[in-house]
Amino acid sequence: MEKWKTAAQELETLLRLQTFPVGVTFLKEVGEFPAKTRRPGEHLGQAIAPCQGMSLARRYGWTIGFGTDDFSCPIAKTAYQIGEAPNKDMLRAFLTGIGYAKDEPAADAIMDNFITLPEKNNGLVLFPLSRAKIEPDIILVFGTPAQLMRLAHGFGYAAGESMTGAVSGRAGSCVEGLLGAYTTGLPRIALPGNGDRVFAGVQDSEMVCSIPAHLLSDIIEGMNVQHKRGVRYPIPGLLNYTLPFPT
Repeated sequence: MEKWKTAAQELETLLRLQTFPVGVTFLKEVGEFPAKTRRPGEHLGQAIAPCQGMSLARRYGWTIGFGTDDFSCPIAKTAYQIGEAPNKDMLRAFLTGIGYAKDEPAADAIMDNFITLPEKNNGLVLFPLSRAKIEPDIILVFGTPAQLMRLAHGFGYAAGESMTGAVSGRAGSCVEGLLGAYTTGLPRIALPGNGDRVFAGVQDSEMVCSIPAHLLSDIIEGMNVQHKRGVRYPIPGLLNYTLPFPT
């Protein structure tokens, strides 16, 4: 796992991140949690949402494992295909009740476009990348727009492409970001949703970039090349000029 610890150190150095990059692994087998994994139901005494797990991993440095009984968020349970998902009537009532959808047809359109895993899964693990004990599928980086700009630069270096984004303001980190990257195999920049901010403490200045693990080394290589040529973070402003001071 040394390569992931090195990658985490490079991300933290290149981007001056305030919180740990987070590795995310979808379990192939039930109960396949690494040692010292904290399960919300067992160790916290209650089920929580994946966005809360992300914050515990990136702020506390904990390894958090989600099984069937650890999910509290009905939207996440539906998207992650874990356990018994709530019925559509319940989700439709939530979307219209909170005002995300004008009426039932609008709620149905939202649900039809919702990113979901293609099949039932056996849970997931979230952990600081610098303390990885298992291979990650996705890397989450929370940061400012300027910091995520550098990740987009790094992706373009090798791929010659732009990152895509998601900006509905609903289930931003857990679905539009994480599942968007996992299901497409491409990095995604997402706008954290209201739930991210209310329940997981995501700050006004933060966005999230979800990176498939196999692309991370290319992105870091690109950022390193660019850093040496002056495209870096913190962004060095132009200072070598004569101030046109008024007289």
